[in-house]
Amino acid sequence: MPVAKKSLLFALQLLPCSAALAAVVSLDDPRFGPGAITLDTDTRLEWLDVSVTEGMSLDAVVAQLGIGGAFEGFSVARTSDFRTLIGHAGWVFAENTAYVDDRAKYEVALGLARLLGLTHSSNEPQNLSYGFVADTDPSGRPYYDAIYSAHSAVYPFSSGVFTNQFSHPAHTGLDHVGVWLHRAQAAPHPIDEPGVPALLGAAVLMMALQRGAPVRRSSR
Repeated sequence: MPVAKKSLLFALQLLPCSAALAAVVSLDDPRFGPGAITLDTDTRLEWLDVSVTEGMSLDAVVAQLGIGGAFEGFSVARTSDFRTLIGHAGWVFAENTAYVDDRAKYEVALGLARLLGLTHSSNEPQNLSYGFVADTDPSGRPYYDAIYSAHSAVYPFSSGVFTNQFSHPAHTGLDHVGVWLHRAQAAPHPIDEPGVPALLGAAVLMMALQRGAPVRRSSR
């Protein structure tokens, strides 16, 4: 297959996937570093990688939300916010009540964990993103919402998303749990998207190549 045709086929195969994930964009932040922010372009909320607050108690993070604090401008997310974010980022499955061995869930959970910040391991077999939220259990202890993916010989695709199932005292931290924080986007970031004419032109060219029809080229 000619290189040009192969490249076009590959690019067109990516279009549906790119459109599906267009609502979530990774951004750099001058304070927290490259890729530390995930922007949900539908809600216009910027999410700080949960790994930034790993090991901190909810109380300690809340104390840094005010003017001059390390997390000035951010708010502690609620579970409803978390669910909206992961839905926009590609999680189309039911939430878990137990770990399951499901390849489709595993691949999405793995991508989500790496996008939103790992709070346990940067390599296999475990990739976790656990973070406290503002919701609490009946005793007042904050829940932490979790994205889990793990690989082993016995369970190669163990994965899941858990919300409002695990809680912990607000004044102490856990070494694999951060805090889910978001802030309103201050100013829109330019996001390059293919224009409609370009997509239509690519589709027409694709049809011509598949049928073997000659493609006219403008004379120089």
